[in-house]
Amino acid sequence: MISIKILSKPPTLNRVPLIIEALAAKMDMLMVALQNKVKGETIPRYFKTAGPLAASVVKLPTRVEGTKITGAVKAGGELTLKVTQGGANAGQKVDYAGVQEYGVAHDWVINPVLLANAQAMEYVRLRLRRDSSLPEALAFLWNGKKMILRRVTHPALEARPFMRAALKEMTPEIIAGLRETANKELGI
Repeated sequence: MISIKILSKPPTLNRVPLIIEALAAKMDMLMVALQNKVKGETIPRYFKTAGPLAASVVKLPTRVEGTKITGAVKAGGELTLKVTQGGANAGQKVDYAGVQEYGVAHDWVINPVLLANAQAMEYVRLRLRRDSSLPEALAFLWNGKKMILRRVTHPALEARPFMRAALKEMTPEIIAGLRETANKELGI
């Protein structure tokens, strides 16, 4: 969190609304820059392809509540939700953006979708109506070889902090930009 305190003589108090307006406008511009940094620099640093993840990165409207100004950029949501298909958590929605940002500290087993779990998932029920079959194994390419396995143990997933990295890198610029705007408005 970045906070700003205006330390000035009382005549400045009548200018506070104008100062807040200027700082909110600057915050808005800085959050657009942060969004662009996430999409253009930190996501490509961690991912070969980003598709829905990059598309999910959006600047939220800057909010002013009294003398508090809040700017934010978010990632995730509907574009990055995935439904787990097997195991104890079958059918639960998981936000891919959050999983990538923070990682997963433990390994997990991936099984093919089993009929008992499939009944609970609408999109699988629709598939069952069409061809009445479910896979009994997992098939995928690994290092250029086609693999067919009954189950896979996925290792713990290291964090790829694409959002936190961008904010950390931009924090000095954000602080400097807000300070410069406040100084300009205060005539300093």
